[in-house]
Amino acid sequence: GIVELLDAEDDLLHISANAETARLFGATPEGMRNRRASEIGSRPEYVRNLCDHYRRCRDSNSPVSFEYEREIWGRGPE
Repeated sequence: GIVELLDAEDDLLHISANAETARLFGATPEGMRNRRASEIGSRPEYVRNLCDHYRRCRDSNSPVSFEYEREIWGRGPE
């Protein structure tokens, strides 16, 4: 998917989402469009972590690589 970093708010705005991203949130791609991560149930610490990685990418003007564990709705960590 595509997100916009809302730097001042430590949040992400979903511009578009693919089916896999939507599955992670128990939503549809259409249901995520133009909604903030905080609006669709993302944990604040998860969103802050992603924002930190996106800032690092922006500030270094180069790709970054990272891994994280994410709890899937009703299924536990994946």
